[in-house]
Amino acid sequence: MRGTKTVSKTASQIPAYVKELAENEYARENLRKGAESLREGARALADQREHPKRKWPKRLAAAGLAGAAAAGAAMAAKGSGSSNGGEPRQ
Repeated sequence: MRGTKTVSKTASQIPAYVKELAENEYARENLRKGAESLREGARALADQREHPKRKWPKRLAAAGLAGAAAAGAAMAAKGSGSSNGGEPRQ
């Protein structure tokens, strides 16, 4: 069987992979961070915590309103700031 050969070949390479991981500090650090993340996720599931609600729609709306107000104020200032005292030009 073809699948059995692949599995046994992979299984025979496991000690080499483990030795390489043990010697590689970058890999060890990533594995440590991954394990901590899994533990934290398991705790969150066990405590039935919910994700924090997103606030970006409110922030986006506030930024849009502030931008519109600034643009309106700039247009109003440009329209009323004539150099001849508000009299029409001839």
